[in-house]
Amino acid sequence: MNKYIYCAPLRCGFNDILCQIAHAQYYSHKSGRILVIDTRYSSLYDRFDNYFITKNAFVNHDDEILKYFDTLDIYPDYMRGRISTYRGLLPSDLNHHNKPYQLPLSFDGEFRDYQQQVIIHSICGDFGIGVFALEKMSLLPSVAAKIIGTLSLLGDDYDAIHVRNTDIGTDYFALFRAIFPQVRGRKLLVCSDDFGCREAAGKFFVESEVLTATHIPDTQGKALHNSCVAGPEVYAKNLAMLTDLLALARSKRLFYAPISHGIKVVQISGFSFLANDLRQRPYLVEQLLSGGLSSSEPKEVPQH
Repeated sequence: MNKYIYCAPLRCGFNDILCQIAHAQYYSHKSGRILVIDTRYSSLYDRFDNYFITKNAFVNHDDEILKYFDTLDIYPDYMRGRISTYRGLLPSDLNHHNKPYQLPLSFDGEFRDYQQQVIIHSICGDFGIGVFALEKMSLLPSVAAKIIGTLSLLGDDYDAIHVRNTDIGTDYFALFRAIFPQVRGRKLLVCSDDFGCREAAGKFFVESEVLTATHIPDTQGKALHNSCVAGPEVYAKNLAMLTDLLALARSKRLFYAPISHGIKVVQISGFSFLANDLRQRPYLVEQLLSGGLSSSEPKEVPQH
């Protein structure tokens, strides 16, 4: 009988999602388990296969797969019969005294062999390995075409800034002052989750051609990735996020500021880190945009 690892990342940022998929990919490879990726209850709020072609992984199409998993032995054991009603958690739920699930929902760090047919991997956090998940992916041709259309408007020679400044904040004016001489006379792409930061950059860099690749709403300090959770706007939000990511990755120089408030265990945002990792791997940017993986990968989990 087949064994599975069900990867359902929590509602953290996109880099966190990829880090958890990378962990699951590694464990799937070591254990021979079938990897099932479900991001419908993550901060994507959508199916992963609406954006990506994945190698050696299955993507959920509907809740029938989860109902099937409810009939199997699960690790952790207390999740037996509960996967179909599990809808992910917010990071704040991790320390909530009345949380509905015991945590963490994952395998242990030694990747030991489990007898249960399904392992659920549903946590957030980590850093630095998200880019390895992308090694086994490409964008859907329809998604890649939209992104390429936007990137073509930027040209091939520009610098870029990424500023995370909503629930996690940075002293972006200090960054602006530091790089002003370096970007004088240059095209300067500004990507941020903070509408006000984008507006400020346009006024500050008077000797640069300030560009933006996407439109973002004013979220009033709410994390952009959790600002839209349902409806057609979800796809637009995710497409904009992926466009910004690849636009940053194609820049000649990429600047970002240290975190000044919010998460204390890291110095820069995960999205900045991911963009920089991608920028150092131009072959991977090309793979993502050119459909480097076959679109004929199987999309349904064999239920036997």
